Amino acid sequence: MYMCEDYNSPQSPYWCLKSLIFVALPPDDVFWTCQEEPYPMEAMAIQSVRPPRQMLCNHPDGNHHFLLSAAQFVAWPMKNTQAKYCKFAYSSAFGFSVPTGPGHSIEQMAPDGTLTLSRDGMETWASRWKWCEKDDPRDGDAVAADEYFNPLTKMSVQKVERLEWWPWADKSVSVQTDLFPPADGWPDWHTRIHNIRMSEASKAGSSVTARPFSISTVEGGFAIFGCNTADGRDLPHLDSVPDDAELGITEGVFQTHDSVLILSKAGASGIATLSSDPPWPSCSALKPDSNSNLMCQKTLIPIISHDGITLGASRKYIRLVSMVFAISTESNGGRKITGKTLKERWLDRPAR
Repeated sequence: MYMCEDYNSPQSPYWCLKSLIFVALPPDDVFWTCQEEPYPMEAMAIQSVRPPRQMLCNHPDGNHHFLLSAAQFVAWPMKNTQAKYCKFAYSSAFGFSVPTGPGHSIEQMAPDGTLTLSRDGMETWASRWKWCEKDDPRDGDAVAADEYFNPLTKMSVQKVERLEWWPWADKSVSVQTDLFPPADGWPDWHTRIHNIRMSEASKAGSSVTARPFSISTVEGGFAIFGCNTADGRDLPHLDSVPDDAELGITEGVFQTHDSVLILSKAGASGIATLSSDPPWPSCSALKPDSNSNLMCQKTLIPIISHDGITLGASRKYIRLVSMVFAISTESNGGRKITGKTLKERWLDRPAR
């Protein structure tokens, strides 16, 4: 029901059945007579879809098919519009989550694949919606990420999407986000860099000088099945990732000050961060409301949290760097990962 729209009705299946129009084609149509060809897996490594500024990612050395979305949005306020159209990442393996309430708690927001911000002491949360502008990084100064990601300088700027967006309509805070798809050396990772700036609030044509205030942020990776296979209870906490950890078999949550990894029968989902300025981040496995995910009743979301980022005269800018990790047990026919072990894939991050 969280996915239904106001316009849904018993007639809605009629629109779905339009996809079966091909059964009206005659038996000698090329649709039926052409030779079936193998699916072009290699061609699907990274494909850019320019009009909506999206990147389809299915790196041949990884095992996860997902979409990075920079500038897509729907302006009118349908139910859970931000969740359905405005996340940075959508996975065909793990699905995505939608809010289950008015957003007074981060557990209700279920912020997988997105950055959420609060400026009222975490009483309410805001994420990307219609207040955004597309910015092509190939115009002008490209992407200023070299100082943080030297290994990623091998990545062409053709494989980066940039946008600027405002969490609140008064535009007192702006966020410039750069999305990097998986690279050859790190097929299980994609990277998000957020430059958060304080600006002069402008609303209804009048300029208002912004005053210092504090914001909190939560950045989410991919939501993943979060229960123990044997008894359906919470996943155990791990002191370390075992050397012989096996995808889909090893279960548990491994957490450090700058990263968190969730392992379950569905695969692996994690997030890591770089931080050189306070306030220092905290990483954890968020347990969102049940039935917030479209594919799984109970999930965990790897998140990075920052609390008490003060923007004002002394600081008008902060940079957040998030590296998102995911491997599915079922993508690409459930093929096994080869080469590096699961632990090695997790520890070998784009920033190292």
